[in-house]
Amino acid sequence: MEKQDKKLHESPDSILWNKFLMGDDEAYAQVYKQHFQKLFIYGVFYSSDRDVVKDCIQDVFVKIYNKRRGLSSTDNIFLYLAVAVKNSIINAVKKHNRKVQYLEAVDEQSWEDEKTPESLYIDRETQTQNHLTLDLLLSQLTDRQRGIISSRFIKGMSISEISEEQGVNYQSVSNIIQRSLIKIKALIKK
Repeated sequence: MEKQDKKLHESPDSILWNKFLMGDDEAYAQVYKQHFQKLFIYGVFYSSDRDVVKDCIQDVFVKIYNKRRGLSSTDNIFLYLAVAVKNSIINAVKKHNRKVQYLEAVDEQSWEDEKTPESLYIDRETQTQNHLTLDLLLSQLTDRQRGIISSRFIKGMSISEISEEQGVNYQSVSNIIQRSLIKIKALIKK
């Protein structure tokens, strides 16, 4: 048990995160560089508005920087940030929907807070479109890339955990993730 705890505190993510928590700005920059693109891809699952996703990611990075002294340790930086980004996006979408509803209510001189059938339909269609886009992007990857990307971003596994599960060394898993993200990014730009 002691070995496992020690291993947890010595993981690359844990070391980098702890440096950031101690005020190391280079560690903060490294966290940003390593995770921004992955968080963006993850965030698009929750909102198709890329600007909202980028703004929410930026907000999360500003908040963690300002509150770093009070944050807890983690051995999975992506998972830690992904939860914060997801919550930020959900709050931004809710806030936007409230503004839209308020403006519609003012225009129609109606003060109903409930979503209209049309907005519910649009929300469902947007979610369906996001899932179809994700499926299309993932279908362009090899089976191995798809499995590793799924483990990393959907299951929230660390690179070490994926390495152990797949029987592949840490660097190979990291390289596969990087190549997959580059491929997905190129597909998104098309």
